[in-house]
Amino acid sequence: MNVYFSGCFCGKEKGERKGKLLPGSWRFEWADRNWSIPGIYRFGQGFVIDLIREMDEAAVQDFFNRYPDFGRAENLSQEKRLALQAENPFDSFCGFSAEVNGRTCRDWQGQSTYWVPFLNQIRQQKEEELASIAGEKPLPQPPSPEQQLLEEYGFDWNKCWQINRYRFRWPTKNPPRKLKTLRLIFRNLDRYYPIGKHFELSVGEEEKQVEFIHPLTGRRHKLILVGSQPLTLPENSFGQRDGEYDFPRETVQMEFTVLPPLPEGHSLTILDTKEGDKPIKRQSRNYGLLLPQASCSVGIIGGASGPVALDSDLQIKTVFGSMWFKPQKKVQWSIAGVSAPKWPGRTLQILL
Repeated sequence: MNVYFSGCFCGKEKGERKGKLLPGSWRFEWADRNWSIPGIYRFGQGFVIDLIREMDEAAVQDFFNRYPDFGRAENLSQEKRLALQAENPFDSFCGFSAEVNGRTCRDWQGQSTYWVPFLNQIRQQKEEELASIAGEKPLPQPPSPEQQLLEEYGFDWNKCWQINRYRFRWPTKNPPRKLKTLRLIFRNLDRYYPIGKHFELSVGEEEKQVEFIHPLTGRRHKLILVGSQPLTLPENSFGQRDGEYDFPRETVQMEFTVLPPLPEGHSLTILDTKEGDKPIKRQSRNYGLLLPQASCSVGIIGGASGPVALDSDLQIKTVFGSMWFKPQKKVQWSIAGVSAPKWPGRTLQILL
């Protein structure tokens, strides 16, 4: 199998040379999953790693049964998209860093693809139905890049796989003469737990308390609102695009804290439930395509320590609402959910 430094699964960039496959393959368990590194490829610029995870086919089928519109998630609200992603069996890897001979690699890029047999069968059935309607015979399909890769490495086509390919540049200007050790440092994995507690806040309102229950611990907390003020972004806040588009610049700034503090490592997500206005292209005055939706700001409240009274020592957090062309008098906020540590990171030592 030819692998190139661009990291693409189905081709190469002009002038690229294939990498040299290093001897060995590695298997390990992490985050309740089985992982494999069937290939590491060396190049003059750096190296490429293929990282493959076996997926639970029953969990994948259950997810698609419960969320048949998953492929059109962009039509959902930001809050619903976060809740959906929390259960998404495809979205469970946050990346890692690499060290070569004890030195951290400068940068990395990666991409992922998947092989899900029952989805492939559904696609084939639809193609056969369309061919039958047209009075034609379905054309035989060659193996996909995913199938070719799995076959090359000896993985079973009847199972579900997440296929990741990462490229790293060498930590030094010149490539090392000899690769002695390679360390892969996997970051901690968090899990998002939806809450969905909505409340309304008038602009200028200075005091409000909203009670919510931590979905993981069952403990009651209070979100204490300290202030809510309008905010107008200055001209040229969006750089060069300001000359091409009219951007909404009106938003709301909300200040708050949480009592009692969240557990260490836990973080709360606060959302404006309305998506806001889209930018308008000046030439046509039609809605522009720069942003499909105006961005909805997110406030993250981490675990805090220290006094639990509203005094000068208590950290006050700030969140900004969606962007509008006209100032808003009220905002519908949501305590959308909380992220908490699920699996600790780990380091994989590879001897070459």
